[in-house]
Amino acid sequence: MTKKKRKPTRAKARDGKRKKSPVRKSSKRSAKLKAPSVIAAGNALTFDKVQALVKVNKRSPGFTDECVIAVCWKESSFDPSAQSGSSTARGLMQMTKPAVDTVNRITPTGVHFDYADMLDASKAIQCGTYYLQWCLDQSAGDEAKGLDKYGGVSGYSTNVIAAENCLLTGVDPPMTCLGEIHSFQIDRQTLGLVDNESGETRFIKKK
Repeated sequence: MTKKKRKPTRAKARDGKRKKSPVRKSSKRSAKLKAPSVIAAGNALTFDKVQALVKVNKRSPGFTDECVIAVCWKESSFDPSAQSGSSTARGLMQMTKPAVDTVNRITPTGVHFDYADMLDASKAIQCGTYYLQWCLDQSAGDEAKGLDKYGGVSGYSTNVIAAENCLLTGVDPPMTCLGEIHSFQIDRQTLGLVDNESGETRFIKKK
């Protein structure tokens, strides 16, 4: 009795080499859903776009454009729609409701921001940098302390200033300078930071 020859499986090509199984679209979708991601990067802006926005909308004379760009990357990965379920922080610079209220108290008459404005990239940078400058003024002009106040935790400034200095050298591509900065939203969870209702800082450690 002769044995039937097995038909070549789909996974093998005619030359006998094994092909890689194609990934189904549904598998990709499920993988994305399972991947832990605090910030949605689907709407992320390019470096050049953020650079142009900062140049026009920055309201913090005490900080370089490069520093603000680094803060935007640290806070939102350049996603103007970034939001967190555990905080009111939203937008490019992750301004909280109390921080927005603080900006409205300290800015000149006629300057006002709504919380909803934080999802508008231009207004988010304007409001965020007004607040950033206020943090600097409250820290006697010390850049590191001003950034730490903005972040609500000591050490926030370290990789921001490193990235700023790198960008100032004109490195190409500039994104190389931002590689050492990871999401502060993840850091906030790790450090147990919550919204500071007083608006004196954006975040404080949960008691």
